[in-house]
Amino acid sequence: MSIASNIYVFQSVQQISVPAYSDEEYQRHLQSETWTKAETDHLMDLARRFDLRFIVMKDRWDRERFSDRSVEDLKERYYNVLTTYNKVMLSPYFLQILFKDHVIALLLLCRQLVPQQLMLNPMYLMLIMRREGKNN
Repeated sequence: MSIASNIYVFQSVQQISVPAYSDEEYQRHLQSETWTKAETDHLMDLARRFDLRFIVMKDRWDRERFSDRSVEDLKERYYNVLTTYNKVMLSPYFLQILFKDHVIALLLLCRQLVPQQLMLNPMYLMLIMRREGKNN
């Protein structure tokens, strides 16, 4: 048997991308009245380790350090963080800082392009930029 045959076919599909945030990002956007930063960090760590299996995450929740949380509490906090993170990180201001180029942020804003599409196809972005240059 070759090594390639031992790889599960859908392995790449099952990988979960759990958001990572800095202390500053947490303070600015993700603070909660009912969750501490340590609890949120622990939740995100469990989400990474257990691929969003909330029942397992509930079982592994550190009840010695944190108050007990229900599965619904874990889901609600995780998806609130995810939604807020995506809104902030996909904002035109953030993309402008990320790419350090006003043209790309402007194109994203005007044409409402999905950032993942730009990452996957940089040739498409270059084509748009060339076309925009000819129109000026």
